[in-house]
Amino acid sequence: MRRLALLALLLAACSFQGPSSQAPKVQVKGPPLAPPALPVLPSRPLPALEGPVPLTLPLRPQALPGAKYEARILVLTTSTDPEQAPHFAAAQDILETFLIPYEVVNVSQTPFSQVPLTNPDGTGRFQGVILAEGQLATWSDSGPTYHMSADDWNRLWAYERDYGVRELVLYTYPGTYPEDHCLSNVAGFLTPSPAAYDPNGIDLATQSYPLTLTQEGQTLFPDLTGTLPLRHAYAYKATLSGTCAATPLLTDADGNLFGIVRATADGREQLVLTFDQSPYLVHTWLLAPGLIRWLTRGVYVGEYSRYLRVDVDDWFLSTEVSGDSSGVGNTLTFRLSGAEAQAVAAKQAILRQTYPVAQAFTLDLAFNGCGAVLDPNPNDNQDPCDPSETLAQEPLNLADDLVQASQALKDTFRFYNHSYTHWDMDFTDLAQAEREIAENNRVASLLGLRYEHTVFKSGQYSGFGWKGQNPYDFPRTDNGLGASNPFFLQALAEYKVRFAKINWSVDSQKPPCRTCAYPHPLAPGLYLVADRPTNVFYNVTTAQEALAAYNSVYGPGGTDPYWPRDLTYAEYLQQETNLALWHLFTDGGSHYFHQANLHEYAPGKNLVFDWVETLVAKYATYTALPLLSPTWGEYGEHALKRYRHYEAVRTGSVKALIDPAARTLTLQGKPVWVTGVQGPACEAYAGVNRCFVGTGTYAFQTP
Repeated sequence: MRRLALLALLLAACSFQGPSSQAPKVQVKGPPLAPPALPVLPSRPLPALEGPVPLTLPLRPQALPGAKYEARILVLTTSTDPEQAPHFAAAQDILETFLIPYEVVNVSQTPFSQVPLTNPDGTGRFQGVILAEGQLATWSDSGPTYHMSADDWNRLWAYERDYGVRELVLYTYPGTYPEDHCLSNVAGFLTPSPAAYDPNGIDLATQSYPLTLTQEGQTLFPDLTGTLPLRHAYAYKATLSGTCAATPLLTDADGNLFGIVRATADGREQLVLTFDQSPYLVHTWLLAPGLIRWLTRGVYVGEYSRYLRVDVDDWFLSTEVSGDSSGVGNTLTFRLSGAEAQAVAAKQAILRQTYPVAQAFTLDLAFNGCGAVLDPNPNDNQDPCDPSETLAQEPLNLADDLVQASQALKDTFRFYNHSYTHWDMDFTDLAQAEREIAENNRVASLLGLRYEHTVFKSGQYSGFGWKGQNPYDFPRTDNGLGASNPFFLQALAEYKVRFAKINWSVDSQKPPCRTCAYPHPLAPGLYLVADRPTNVFYNVTTAQEALAAYNSVYGPGGTDPYWPRDLTYAEYLQQETNLALWHLFTDGGSHYFHQANLHEYAPGKNLVFDWVETLVAKYATYTALPLLSPTWGEYGEHALKRYRHYEAVRTGSVKALIDPAARTLTLQGKPVWVTGVQGPACEAYAGVNRCFVGTGTYAFQTP
């Protein structure tokens, strides 16, 4: 079978062999596709400020009758630098992932007195307020700098009180400034360690500190199923001070408090956390859905859901593997067998049964039809998938066991077009591009596959401007989407391809928003969906090979050293799925693997499901929010609506006004996602409506 060109930025060569006492020799050339770990933003303590700001009491501790406000969040911070304020970066990342309109005010640069809180017609400009840090003060050798005056605080509190909007404090010191949150600081606090890596360590940077939800916490965060793993963050232990009333949300094993919800004496509502946040921390993303639901009372412009999507490329093809230390000699090939395909189906069924959060999980197989047909010239010793050798309309190779298994499993997996011969689309002419698409469509029809002809992934993500000087050349240069092959784009249009897969690792192909399908600048009607890479390299077939390849990059003697020692296979899976877990929280794009990774290297074991099972088990330990697995067409349409929402908000083409008394949200402008309302074009996620709707008035039930 044909030799697959080196994939993307990586060449990982290893032997196709069973386990042995000697690790396979592996050489990896070029940078890997995925990073070894998530960034760790520095967490810092807050100044221990005391003394409440005098409160200007209202005539009545309740919202103004008939108060209305826009569906937008106000975020107050003293820094927008993620290195200085990871809690602000967390707030921003959550709001952008949820597609919620928001406005940021850095009070260290913009006086709060200059920030308009209401519109000329008397409506409020914000439905909720997030304080990235509770004191909005900074500290230097000369002492604290208060960035909000007493008048500023009272102005903010008056708005929250008059319009009945809630305040979320993402991180604060449990003192009495700017007001008493009913908490007293306990001697001692949890500090993150600067240690970069120690899988057996006990410091907070490498081992989580478990927090438990109280009964009220379980009400506010109903999807959380276990303890909250506090990690990489400063955290203050607190107790109720007894000076006012508050309801605990999060405690440790000793009963110390780390979060409360309360109603102030003048009628405001606050949720307060005493530990730091970051856009890369598990505890931040586990809390995010509940925090947003509480802050917005369950009604907001935007939407959020989680996906588990796994693609396996090169179905029907063979992959070259090598045991030579140079990475070029002793070439062997591996191709999945029919029996192994059946074993993969069994693994998928077991995963669904074991983990309710993944009960809809289905593999998406990117296939190449030339590997499923009879060799047109069986005696010429030529590659049957070489475009110069293949002829049109070759019949199926019905004697092939993988072809037989694929027909038997046609409703078990989902299939989409990966081109007929895996041809490089960077330099192809129109006729060849058309043939690559059309012949794969024909093979899918002959096989009777569960197939989406509107979705296409080119070999090595070629054709979109990331290319070398010649076909299959590496390294490649990112020339931008404007350098896409026009013949390839024309062929996609002719065969009505709506969604094309691209590579998140290429800077010019990164989407402008999370879980978005965005338009190709040169091809009207073609939308791009970015895939996520993993460090399960394309030509590894066993745990031994996968680990050797990984350590040859990220180990202390590797080409891109990161870890202070070589990892074990269990540690490798943990690190890879830590990264993937963050992807589950923040983006719906697929992770991609290759057919060699499905080899059954031991009974019931393959690399893809080692990764998937570790990831889902980790996820299910924390939360019961379902992981969606729609077809690629369904996902693409959802992601396209998210992009259109993003553009409508970015360009100011939509306005939403909430009337709490009437329990309605009135929308003017382009269609956007709205959560928590009733109306047309709605779908439920975890029991909550999310609707893609345009101009109109929509009712909601939440208070």
